[in-house]
Amino acid sequence: MRYYSRKYKKKVTFLIGKAKRNDLSLSFYLLLINRKSSLSEAIKIRKRDGEVLRYDLAKDHGLFRSIPIYSKKGISLGLNRVELINGTPKIDEET
Repeated sequence: MRYYSRKYKKKVTFLIGKAKRNDLSLSFYLLLINRKSSLSEAIKIRKRDGEVLRYDLAKDHGLFRSIPIYSKKGISLGLNRVELINGTPKIDEET
């Protein structure tokens, strides 16, 4: 039991140090680690199965539209592609 306690304390101390070095709270740092792992899993599924944009589930947010990405097997990847609704914005150039 003593071995596991030291091992756990070492891991927690390591995580606290990483969070402090990046100027984050421990809870937010742990959340980032979890999101990173879920993102890598989604990328692996997307590479393996391919991807499909589901325009029927798209949501508009002002000038932008977010379109969810699903694998070809129908699994939601938890990712969105963001597109401009009115096309690219025009930039006035003075000549």
